[in-house]
Amino acid sequence: MCIRKLLAVAVMFLMLPMVTYAMPRDVREALVYQRAGYTPDDFLGWWYEKVAGRGMITVTTGEDGWYGVEVCWSRSSSEVDMWTMSGVPAEDGVLLYNDCSHYRLAFNGTVVEKEELVYKDGTGSLFFVGDHEIMWLDNQEHAADNCVFVYNIPANGGGL
Repeated sequence: MCIRKLLAVAVMFLMLPMVTYAMPRDVREALVYQRAGYTPDDFLGWWYEKVAGRGMITVTTGEDGWYGVEVCWSRSSSEVDMWTMSGVPAEDGVLLYNDCSHYRLAFNGTVVEKEELVYKDGTGSLFFVGDHEIMWLDNQEHAADNCVFVYNIPANGGGL
């Protein structure tokens, strides 16, 4: 009887990684950040995309418990994609949003020459994946799938 219980426990531990891998990516990531113990204020600041450094996320405080989130991704020296949204804390280490607007901006020097609305009312989340590392899950376009953003400096001042 004791050997059966030990065998059952061993099988559960062996199967857990396979069960976890079969879950959708955002659910697997939820297993990481739910244990993290982060507060919403831990998101405040500037975050840079870890590999190429072309993407930046800015999180500032807003009103009534929401956070201003702005994502900027350089397409070239004269064109950027910009997403703006209001994040609301959902659980430890997670900000959810459902009001994202995506703009494509073209510059002539320092002046915005063209502004195109790509979409609005997008949904997604920001969440911690490690100490001073977050990921952005964009449900609309999956713009930054598997990109890790690292903490740079704290943001000063108010929200969007």
